[in-house]
Amino acid sequence: MAQAFVGSNPTLCTYIMAEGNNAKTNIILGFGTSSLYGAWDEQGGWFERLRTYYDSKYASDQSYYSIFYNLGIAGNTTSDILKRFRAESSQRSSKIKSENIVIFDLGKNDAALLIESNRNRVPPQKFADNIRKLCALSSKISSTTLFLGILPLVQDAGAEYMKWTPDLYYSKKNIFEYDKILEQISKTVGAGYIDLKKAFADQKPDKVLEDGLHMNSLGHEIVSKTVIAFLSKNRILG
Repeated sequence: MAQAFVGSNPTLCTYIMAEGNNAKTNIILGFGTSSLYGAWDEQGGWFERLRTYYDSKYASDQSYYSIFYNLGIAGNTTSDILKRFRAESSQRSSKIKSENIVIFDLGKNDAALLIESNRNRVPPQKFADNIRKLCALSSKISSTTLFLGILPLVQDAGAEYMKWTPDLYYSKKNIFEYDKILEQISKTVGAGYIDLKKAFADQKPDKVLEDGLHMNSLGHEIVSKTVIAFLSKNRILG
């Protein structure tokens, strides 16, 4: 039995396909930012690698069927994701709550400092409140809600690294603070927390980051393997 974490329909042809093969249908909704979207991975990002992995498993074992929806938008904060969660999930989720799995990949944009005011884009308390609200919304449609830990690596970077965000500054200190909040709330509400700290403990930023902030292909590969291991260990997906 799969471990449960708290937590409009797919097309008719999807159900016919799954039912015809006696397959269990899983709908995986990924909400997040540029990391989930896949910047800058030649294979489309860790979430796309996740889909490829389970698509290949289905090809050889049709006892289950998984549909992946990538709902990552570059630059989004938790406040942005809150605004779009209900509308986007209602068009993609199954009416059967146990079939839906929601994975969030967020937080780094919330932790970013606005250079002019030296304030976080989303203050820590607001970030915590947003995470709780996302958990509450997710739990209405899914019995499994997962949070990917915030990537624990970044070049302490501002305009010199990211010319496309000259008004923002990303620091390790802030990222660790927000990741700690995310981990604590996940445990409090019973959501799954996928820790990336151990997976990246021996990695140097210039080896896994493309531009000081976003992962390269190696970084996305490490994340996808970490997520797959978590899903398997907790018997969420085979």
